[in-house]
Amino acid sequence: MKKLRLLSSILIAFVMMMALSVDVKAQKTYKIRFFAGSQGTFENGGTSVVKDFQPQEKPDWNDYAAQLKVKDGYYFRGWNYTIKPATKSTSYVAQYRRIVNSVSYRIRYVNQQGTEIGTAVIGHTEKNNVIAANAINIENYAVDQATKSKKIEKNGDEIVFVYSSTLQPNVETRVVNNIVTVANPVAITSGTTTNRTANQTTGGTTGGTATGGTTTGGTTTTTNPPAGTTQGQGTEEINPNETPQGQLNENKTPAGQSATLRGHFALVNLIATVLTIAIALFTLTGKSEKEATMLKAFNLILAIVATGFFFFTEDLTKSMTMVDSYTITNVILALASGAIMFVKTRQATAKKS
Repeated sequence: MKKLRLLSSILIAFVMMMALSVDVKAQKTYKIRFFAGSQGTFENGGTSVVKDFQPQEKPDWNDYAAQLKVKDGYYFRGWNYTIKPATKSTSYVAQYRRIVNSVSYRIRYVNQQGTEIGTAVIGHTEKNNVIAANAINIENYAVDQATKSKKIEKNGDEIVFVYSSTLQPNVETRVVNNIVTVANPVAITSGTTTNRTANQTTGGTTGGTATGGTTTGGTTTTTNPPAGTTQGQGTEEINPNETPQGQLNENKTPAGQSATLRGHFALVNLIATVLTIAIALFTLTGKSEKEATMLKAFNLILAIVATGFFFFTEDLTKSMTMVDSYTITNVILALASGAIMFVKTRQATAKKS
């Protein structure tokens, strides 16, 4: 009985350790709020935006400055406090000044050839002020950088976002099955031959010109390839615009993601695991007889296996779903534990009667 109590203590400690090993995202976060101030609003029309940050995570001031829409005649000068890594919930307020020495700037959206693919934005600010801007979404294009900033020193300075197409070129590919086209069929030689490459002749003594696949005055060939083609011999003519396509082994599939990176946890799996643990703790009670002791040990092992399997395959910090691909294993473990408890109960009832 003492050994079973020790094992139960180990099980409880194991469960607590697994619970503490939950992803770091379950830690406390800090709310950082940015206010647009008196002379501006954010792109969404609101006066503030808020976001949760992990401890020591530093907000990007460019990202929020680029979302500001400043009133005419003013320019954004920065935030009321220096932005620092998050150690507590904090608020930052945008600061503005009137434009005195105005210069114009332009924000452009171009492809890799320099062609405009989005409507340019023209703005005005104070000379030598730093302007931050966000890229816009353009269908079928990927941008080089989501946010950019630049010091505007003169009229006409530009912030340029460069986009590359995400569409794949329409290239036809096919599998070449070891048959190549012969541009100029050559004589088949007798004697010893060597491997050929394009535009290369074989060694040996010439025995004649091949006619219909058979040579005269030399070694007779047993192959009769179609006119204009040969297998592994002759001059190879390959269209440079066509690329042979390799074959995919259908028996091999790309490896999946690790179970710990799943985007959810299953409620049925959690219930089955808790039930397995509860049954194991329940079976530890009662007198320690030989048969009962063995059943208790089996149930304890099942509980440890079920707990480890659950925390290895599920992430409690993610969204919840009812079942997943691991549900059947968790349920089987719970049913096995229940069956052992049933047997133990029947044995105890039989002894009493």
